Amino acid sequence: MIPAMVANCMSQALRSAFPPLSRDHTLPQLRIDQGHRTQKAKLIVEHFGEQTLAIVEQQPERLSEVKGISAKDRDQISKTWAEQSEIKELHLFLQSHDVSMNVATRVYKQYGKDSIKVIRENPYQLAQEVHGIGFRTADDIAVKLGMPPDSVPRLATGLKYVLAQAANEDGHCFLREKDLLRRASDILKAPTEALAVAMEQLNSDQDVFIEASSSLPGLATARLLPIDDDAPPLDWSEIEEPQSHIYFGPFWYAESGSARLLRLLMRNRSSLPPTTQQQWIPCSPCSNRSATCTWPISSAKLCKWHMVRRSVS
Repeated sequence: MIPAMVANCMSQALRSAFPPLSRDHTLPQLRIDQGHRTQKAKLIVEHFGEQTLAIVEQQPERLSEVKGISAKDRDQISKTWAEQSEIKELHLFLQSHDVSMNVATRVYKQYGKDSIKVIRENPYQLAQEVHGIGFRTADDIAVKLGMPPDSVPRLATGLKYVLAQAANEDGHCFLREKDLLRRASDILKAPTEALAVAMEQLNSDQDVFIEASSSLPGLATARLLPIDDDAPPLDWSEIEEPQSHIYFGPFWYAESGSARLLRLLMRNRSSLPPTTQQQWIPCSPCSNRSATCTWPISSAKLCKWHMVRRSVS
């Protein structure tokens, strides 16, 4: 009786290679090619049972023992199985660490024969480069592979995950430094000192951008504001000193690009013709939705909307 884990590995490897007979059929099968349908796969698995993987791998000539499997079928199965050796190795490697075959297949599509090498060196690379694998999945793999919980790759990827989560769930383009470190510490169970080191590494690699607190308005600026004698006195304890703003790289570039375009618009003269207050009143075509829009020849008769439309057309 083979160990349960090996039996599970065989089952998963077979399931990954063969399509199921139907939506409700869970028998492990091998996908050989379009000409070898599920019936032949079923015959092989029913004949050899848990030994199917070992037979196909080590004694493919025994496939001829199965009624309905010809010599041509046997040779095709053996050839195709050999071609799949790389992904089989990855499947078995990840299965030994309780990682699903779906994840293994996505990893193989990204890295091919280098998959195991990439996973061993930095499993957090999967979260950045493999579609459908996020930080939590990569973190689970890293933990099962024995990677230290305070390693810089883990903390750096975790910080980016927190920034992306803040954008997706709360709409934040950045987080204040203390807020980021607090959130990351709660998720990663890591001290803020270690997180600060990882953040400096990210900043050096330009994966995150830090807007220094010295460039932000804060308590010192608030003290210079004009004092209104009728206003209640300020509670200076409620005004916090500015903190650095931490941007995830993609959001920094988006914000910087938007600011650059706005500066260009402010510096350039408008190409729109001068207008009067009267021209803000909708013209006849705008007032009557059912009427066909016919622009007057004279620009003085155009409403503001039509003037904008003419200027960009």
